[in-house]
Amino acid sequence: MKIIEAEITKEEKRKIGTAVIGRTIVLVVFLVPILYAAIFVLRNAFSSVMNGKPDTLSMIFSGVFLLIFLWGSRFIVPFYKNSVQYAGARTKQIETTILEINHRVGLSVGLVFYIKTDYCHINTGKQVIHFQDVSFMDLRKGMKLYLHVIPGTKNEFLWISAHPEKPL
Repeated sequence: MKIIEAEITKEEKRKIGTAVIGRTIVLVVFLVPILYAAIFVLRNAFSSVMNGKPDTLSMIFSGVFLLIFLWGSRFIVPFYKNSVQYAGARTKQIETTILEINHRVGLSVGLVFYIKTDYCHINTGKQVIHFQDVSFMDLRKGMKLYLHVIPGTKNEFLWISAHPEKPL
């Protein structure tokens, strides 16, 4: 495993900008109204308990919102943390070797590959891959793979390549 630091190209900056804009739209359109509704329901549940007349429906919705927030902290929050890391981003190119590769058909994503390398595990169904210049079907055990990552981000790869240089 060999690690090289490099600058981000204009095309990569454009792709990262698009990801940040899309995530901001999702935040404003979906997450802010859900947060507002959760606060409203929690306030109603708290005030009904304080008045001595507990509202069962508000309690149920409070539990549902709690589960949604626990789920969101694991699956949604990391993408927004990654967006913060994009600001002064440099990229690291990691030369790694494929130790094992498996695939299965996922219901919502199609064909999902599990790639075990000497650097990390890659799950194409759960991890974001912005660019790739190699088909996952062409990957073989023992093959060299070049992963381009932004330091500090989790579950995201900027580029997955079979060559040390990025194609133009």
